[in-house]
Amino acid sequence: MTPKVLVLFRNDDLCAWSNPAHEERLLFLFTDYKVPMTLGVVPKVRGWHLTDNRAIVQLLEQAKASGHELALHGLEHDHHEFERLPIDELRRRLAEGQRLMRTWFGEPAQTFIPPDNALSRAVLSLLATQEISVVSSGPPLLPLLGNQPFVVDAVARLFFAPLVVLIRHLASLPLSQPLPLVIYFHSWEVRTKPHWERLAILLQTVRETEGVVATTFAQALHQFPDALRVWVEWRQNETMVQRWNSAFHHRAFRRARMLHRYWRDSHARWFPAPALEEWLVRAYAAAVQGDVRALEQIVLHPARQFVGTTLSQSAETLIGWCSLAAVATVHHFTRPRLPTKMEDTLGAVASSHLATLAGVNSAQPRRSLVYLSFDFRLVAEHAAMTSRALAKRGWQVTFVHPKGAIWNVKRDGLRCLEVENSAIGAQKEMAKLIASWRPPIVYARQHWKGILPLLIAHRHGIPYVAEFNGLRHRGMLRKNPKSVKAHLIRFLERQSARLATALVVPSRTLAERIAALVGSNTEIHDLRTVPCTLPLTNYALPLFIVPNGIDPAIFCPRPAEAVRQQLGLPTEGRIIVYAGSLHVWQGIDVLLHAFARLRTHFPDCRLLIVGGQDEPGKDTYHQLARELRVADYTHFIPFVPYEQSALWIAAGDVCVAPYLDSYREYGGGSPLKVYAYLSCGRPIVLSDLGEFVEADLVRQSGAGLLVPEGDPEALADALARLLADPSLREEMGKRGREAILSGYTWDHNAERIERVLEGVMRKA
Repeated sequence: MTPKVLVLFRNDDLCAWSNPAHEERLLFLFTDYKVPMTLGVVPKVRGWHLTDNRAIVQLLEQAKASGHELALHGLEHDHHEFERLPIDELRRRLAEGQRLMRTWFGEPAQTFIPPDNALSRAVLSLLATQEISVVSSGPPLLPLLGNQPFVVDAVARLFFAPLVVLIRHLASLPLSQPLPLVIYFHSWEVRTKPHWERLAILLQTVRETEGVVATTFAQALHQFPDALRVWVEWRQNETMVQRWNSAFHHRAFRRARMLHRYWRDSHARWFPAPALEEWLVRAYAAAVQGDVRALEQIVLHPARQFVGTTLSQSAETLIGWCSLAAVATVHHFTRPRLPTKMEDTLGAVASSHLATLAGVNSAQPRRSLVYLSFDFRLVAEHAAMTSRALAKRGWQVTFVHPKGAIWNVKRDGLRCLEVENSAIGAQKEMAKLIASWRPPIVYARQHWKGILPLLIAHRHGIPYVAEFNGLRHRGMLRKNPKSVKAHLIRFLERQSARLATALVVPSRTLAERIAALVGSNTEIHDLRTVPCTLPLTNYALPLFIVPNGIDPAIFCPRPAEAVRQQLGLPTEGRIIVYAGSLHVWQGIDVLLHAFARLRTHFPDCRLLIVGGQDEPGKDTYHQLARELRVADYTHFIPFVPYEQSALWIAAGDVCVAPYLDSYREYGGGSPLKVYAYLSCGRPIVLSDLGEFVEADLVRQSGAGLLVPEGDPEALADALARLLADPSLREEMGKRGREAILSGYTWDHNAERIERVLEGVMRKA
């Protein structure tokens, strides 16, 4: 007998952070009801391999042996980065994910689940080359071209949809082909007793309803390919897909789904508003079938069905609405949003790790430290690289940072601990760690939101070295001298500097500013010039200048032609490279005007602008490139991983850093991009802002040309001089590489910081 409904359960986000006991209970429940499911496996998440959690690997092996399917759910769990990755990086991640799946489970995945539904035509074009046959994403749906690979999107999310009634309704319809119904969830969503009970009721319904078959994506592809093809065919019409997305995300439909979810958090069986449940079922049924006209008619006129059609049904529904309103109110004040993906699991991991560290007594090795990072979004490259370099020198480094902050570099040799991703929560957990563990010394990439751990360390007499990479209040006061927030931040930054045992800064300019801010007796030590021994006297506050560094093994000279072939760039012609953020003080507008002038003399020249995330006003640069008629020769490359940025730099003939004078107010000096350019053996054209941007290093080493800031004509002339002289470029590149190796690697940086740590610990 041909089934009417194919139910495909999809459990996302199985990774190294998953809770084995929770996943085992979930797997046993599905196995007991003989209902297969597809598990989305994340082989690596922010540096953690799946094999770091051996219990999860064994559980997945058991699931595969029991008839469940293992799908590839991306490689890294950096959801919002996935859709912005260059095509080569996408290809690398997919290939690496399939390699790991083959290594661990004996075969590659047939099904791919894009992280955070970040599906695009570029991703689809790659999947067939990576042995992927089925893709399961979710709303908003993507218009499709062609039939391969099969795309079976998840529309119904567990607890948000009245699935028990929906499945029975779909099974009663006169369908010509089996209808795929993908039910997706994350295991951490199944938390309370009503959740488990509701899931059991759903599985029992799937088993007992005539015409309903539970299957995996791979099984459905083998047994019911025509059913999957029907789901793909209506998606060829881009207008219909857009209308479907608009109707599915309509405010009334979204709010009704949320009300259903809130109710299911505490009630497994009955629903208080039967008319609303019936309306949801009809809307979901239309959405699953791709019946756009019916979906629009249902969703755009909700009031007709919300109260029921009979008097008794209307009375029952109105009473039920009171219960729903009460539940929604409670959720609004007690939990204003649902947990994000993996949030509960992350909390459990962080709490258990924190308890482990807090349980360690104070008898720690002398060469151990806690490194505090207050980077809430992206772990700073120099914080990670400094910690790794200290670990190489024999230090036991515990790197503490807010959970959810993305790692852009490998964290080899570090013991990492994640705390809450909120200013107050992170400070509380960091302070608790310091008070309980009593480490020999604390090193912090200081932030104005991080004064509580400093106060606790000060109270317990624990040496605390604060690294400042800028003064936030200066840029804010430059914009608005009367800003209350800016003056509050100035107060917090001053108190942080005063309470620290010692301060580390990357430039003399910043050191002098902090000394003026503190307003008390300070003494500045420039560790770029002092000998290795560092005796500390009893002055009030030692302030050390420690420049940043670069990894010369990653950022090394490479043949430009080979790198361009690897990146898919033209091998002929000249290329100028800018790598870094797109903040206004970086001078990207000046660079574009200079490039427009340069094009008249070098028509084969191209400009690569590599980097940028969510800086305000970054889109104006695209518009400016169009206005200057250089858009066809200017390539904006989104944010790329740390190691890959070295390839883009090596692809260029000349590198550029056109800083504006306002950078003095926002930055801290010692910019990483300058070291990266020099380490890759590329000549640099740099704004002459003195020691603050390492202009003195470039001048003394002869590794590039210096130009006045904000002058596109001078910038264009300097670039033209280098582009016209290959031998000069080669000589300057060699000089820059030598300058880096002589004192500006991360090993040099760690050696200087080690002298600070040892000196502070001796004094303490």
